[in-house]
Amino acid sequence: MSVHLLIDAYNLMGLSEGFEGFGQDTLEEARDKLIENLAHYRGFKGVQATLVFDGGKGGYPTRRQERQRGLTIIYSKLGEEADHVIKAMVSEKRKSFVVVTSDNEIKRFAETKGCLTVNSQEFQQKMEMAVYMSEKGLDEEEEEYKSDFSTKKKGNPRRRSKKERKRNSILRKI
Repeated sequence: MSVHLLIDAYNLMGLSEGFEGFGQDTLEEARDKLIENLAHYRGFKGVQATLVFDGGKGGYPTRRQERQRGLTIIYSKLGEEADHVIKAMVSEKRKSFVVVTSDNEIKRFAETKGCLTVNSQEFQQKMEMAVYMSEKGLDEEEEEYKSDFSTKKKGNPRRRSKKERKRNSILRKI
């Protein structure tokens, strides 16, 4: 199963380190930086990604979609929030998405539709590590960068629920 990320782009930018210094004047530079980081991440992890940017306060009279560096980028139309676009895409359910946002309303909606959600800060950390490893030419499987998780079971020996196992399986792929 191929993982398809559906990203609330301004939410990710607003809650991520490295984007604090960007103001309204340099918003385009911040978007370009995010797109560049996600393109590295996509290339390293082999996932599909769709970014949704707000057009609420300024934008185009119609919804606009484009492809850049292997990413699908959607700009909502003037007066429309990215939340509405994300909810519509999740509702169509043509694909099973992993929704990246810290917006609780979107999270709840996506989870009721059967999508996995990932907090923006958590995803930002995963993206930074993947970009770093990509730039250094390292492989995910290299021993020195594996996490401290042990395969030895501790505590309660009961098996995790199927939902939890599926979530963990997908999170390992992103």
